[in-house]
Amino acid sequence: MNVAMLFPDRVERLILGGHRFAAPPDPQAAETWRHRIEPLQQGDWQGFFKSSIEAYPDLGDPAIAAWLRGDNDPLAGAAVLSGQWLIGERVSIDLSRFRDRTLVYVGSEEYWLQPEGALEQLRNRCEDAGVLLEVIQGAGHLPSFIEAGQVIPVVRRYLEAAEGAAPLQ
Repeated sequence: MNVAMLFPDRVERLILGGHRFAAPPDPQAAETWRHRIEPLQQGDWQGFFKSSIEAYPDLGDPAIAAWLRGDNDPLAGAAVLSGQWLIGERVSIDLSRFRDRTLVYVGSEEYWLQPEGALEQLRNRCEDAGVLLEVIQGAGHLPSFIEAGQVIPVVRRYLEAAEGAAPLQ
């Protein structure tokens, strides 16, 4: 995403899953994430799950936890999350730079969409930016990645509808 923001003229289509670009900034985010990242820096998946389960209830599902541990290196995960949440200012996300060529898909059960008005705020921000929003009913954040069968049809429809796009096989 950061590279796309730096070189929007090189981006033909942008697809973002579970993206919080419409969520208001959280001044406590760095400290919250520091406590989640520290276990990963120690190679401690269980500590990461324990510190993150309130925000990400899906981590309580043994299948999801196993999927995450799978081929993922906890130190790599710590590095990615540190870059996103701890190092300097986050890159400003201005999706209007990708007007009419961006799809954002989210699960209706995303924890950050649960407060009253959050989904409407997301819809408004997407509309203002000229971004297509698809809400996958019943999906949380991590299941959307694991259960690709829910996501693939959404992405396929978006790509096939792209101007001049050939149908996908």
